[in-house]
Amino acid sequence: MVEKIKYLGVILLSHYLLYPFYLDAFSNSLQQLLIFGSLLIYAIINKEIFSTLFKGLREKKMYFTIAMLLFSIILLASFFIPIIYQTMDFSYLSSQIRHVFYLLMYIILLAMIRIKKPAQNLKNEFMKLFTLATRNYVVFTMVLLAVGPFREFWLNFIHETPRRLELLEMPIYFARIGWAGYSGFSVTFFCTIAVLFSIYLILHTYEHQKKISIKEVINMFFALIGNAFYGRSGLLVSLILIIIGAAYFVFINRKIKYIVYLVSAIVIIFMLLTIIKEFNSTLASWYSWMMQPFVSLIESGRIETSSTDALWEMWFIPDDSTILFGDGFYTSPLNGRYYMGTDVGFLRPLLFFGSTFMTTIYIVPATLSIGIASKNRLNKFFAFLSLITLFIFEIKAEVVFLLIPILIILFIGEFSSREDKENTYKNNRSYKTIVTEGIAR
Repeated sequence: MVEKIKYLGVILLSHYLLYPFYLDAFSNSLQQLLIFGSLLIYAIINKEIFSTLFKGLREKKMYFTIAMLLFSIILLASFFIPIIYQTMDFSYLSSQIRHVFYLLMYIILLAMIRIKKPAQNLKNEFMKLFTLATRNYVVFTMVLLAVGPFREFWLNFIHETPRRLELLEMPIYFARIGWAGYSGFSVTFFCTIAVLFSIYLILHTYEHQKKISIKEVINMFFALIGNAFYGRSGLLVSLILIIIGAAYFVFINRKIKYIVYLVSAIVIIFMLLTIIKEFNSTLASWYSWMMQPFVSLIESGRIETSSTDALWEMWFIPDDSTILFGDGFYTSPLNGRYYMGTDVGFLRPLLFFGSTFMTTIYIVPATLSIGIASKNRLNKFFAFLSLITLFIFEIKAEVVFLLIPILIILFIGEFSSREDKENTYKNNRSYKTIVTEGIAR
């Protein structure tokens, strides 16, 4: 019981680190200092566990070293490019530093998981915490949507910008709310990652136990609903991942009945939403917004929405000099928005520091994914889906620096767990040898 209570603290911490928020009554800087400072103190006190974590990387040291070296080069380039070009635009660097900071927090979280559950697969445990946090985030959204007074209380309780509060008043965006406040593209990306993790855990459980993980099926459906709340792009990508995952399951296990159950459940969810929206005008506006790409696909054979129309206008071919060397701007000096008004993930780093460094950025997650793939068929499938997810999302906006810290954690978790298994095997073997020798004497 005591251990369960202690692990509850790890669960709550994972919820906060993945979907952070700040109270409106206190300074954000003070809250960051207290929360993250406490975690750093914890890391210093338990520093020996971190050396153990990284010891397991010896098996795939080359992949990890290459990825970290390239990641460091990107950080250095983000600092020196604005100086060399005399633009002094360090917004790209500040964005990366924030993700590096959260990477450190994720590593501390991974260390806590290892301390509390040393016998478990760290990669899988992190995935389980991720899907659980996402499910609870979506449940919290449902509560906020269902209880209007609580929604108003919560928005006054946490720190939120005036612009985001304005967006939440729009009928099509009223569902983009969670305990972190306004929940947009980054949250729908995390919901998609949660769907990906649930698919992996379902396949992993069936591969080892020959049964379906009902818990992860439920988590996957909640993440899918979250995508319907926070962003249509995530909903489309999640459905693609589920289709590919289902095809993999049928191909490997020859079990079609589970796919019938899955499709039936998805259809029922959409039917329920279709019925419920008839009783609420605000919900009807959101429903029309959510279903727009599907209606467009049925009517015209193409996925067209107001967002995609605006997105295609943001695609353009820069001049040769910009393609080769970039312009040194990540945000516009005129209005503070993204440079040249583009949301396209592939274009933002290209405009900032050219094709060479842009390519380097995408080599990092590719290298980590190849390392995670190892010789395990399911890991290879997971790495394949991860890169598909990254590629599709980058067409819409930049998510590569959201994904890299997660892949680093999965990489560390995968090979630290293997180190644990090897040590356990060696210890058990030594113990058996001692016992055998004792009996012989």
